[in-house]
Amino acid sequence: MGKTVLLLSFRDRLREAGWLCPSIAEFDAAHRGLAGVWADLSEELNRISPSRPPRPRRRWRVEKVDVKTTAAIGLTGPRASAEAAGSLRTGQDDLRHRLLELAGWLGPAGLRAAFLFDEAQDASLQDLGLLAEVGHEAGKERWPLLLVFAGLTPLHDKLVRARTYASRFTPVEVDALSDTEARAALEVPAQEAGVAWERRAVSAALDFARGVPYHLQMIGLHAWERRDAERITEEAVAAAATGARADIEKAMYRPLWNKASDAEQRYLLAMAQAERARSGIAVADVLRRLGKSHADASTLRTRLIRKGLIHPTRHSYLDFSYPGFDRFVAAQRSTR
Repeated sequence: MGKTVLLLSFRDRLREAGWLCPSIAEFDAAHRGLAGVWADLSEELNRISPSRPPRPRRRWRVEKVDVKTTAAIGLTGPRASAEAAGSLRTGQDDLRHRLLELAGWLGPAGLRAAFLFDEAQDASLQDLGLLAEVGHEAGKERWPLLLVFAGLTPLHDKLVRARTYASRFTPVEVDALSDTEARAALEVPAQEAGVAWERRAVSAALDFARGVPYHLQMIGLHAWERRDAERITEEAVAAAATGARADIEKAMYRPLWNKASDAEQRYLLAMAQAERARSGIAVADVLRRLGKSHADASTLRTRLIRKGLIHPTRHSYLDFSYPGFDRFVAAQRSTR
């Protein structure tokens, strides 16, 4: 929640401090691999670096070769011929070599670099493992290279699966804002513009957002558009809620819901209807509502986890990966 805004702020501070910091790279649900992401990063790095980074030397390796041979005896004697057809590819070893070579070049060049990755939970285990390996090596060698991953809750566990030593990486959790923080986010900008929030209006906006930064932005925007000359009233917030909710559902929840198949949507509905314990939602309760055995539903659960829609909180417990998504899912029951 709000992780992208934090990444942008971190990027700006790094740049102000003299770090080479290209635009934030993003892994997406289409699973664009690290090779594609790195191609964009390295191109920008070449533009912003005062010294030319080491040129990548493409290291090819054979993936597949088919050899066809023919032989014949004619008037002029025996003849033989051969044709070779195949493909060449660069592998993860080549990409690893490029990243490590760049990391080792930074110090002697008097430079520092940072690469920021958003939606990293969508990266493959292989790509996460490679990046973790490069970051781990940079730490051991004290190279001036910083790698930052931002993603949903399952990201840390996925990193550990990719490389066990990633368990020593320190995760920073971006949780919901406290009431004090959320109140300040609404009131301070308004005060600077000469507009005041009525007490009940702020309370209504806080109830709507529940500490989620994006929800706070939406209710704040729609309430601002309905303000009086110098104040935001409770009536303005009540009128703003419909538009804010529609924007949140269109931009955030509807695309998530559409990522799930019909069977997966039924699993999500069962989760939304289940009782929530301190540890999350019990898998046993979900199975009971679905009328399925653990074996029957395990594939659905695995697919939803891979899509980033849900995540395990502890053994036999799950939760939704996006704040407020459970309420949206529960409302879909009437549309099915």
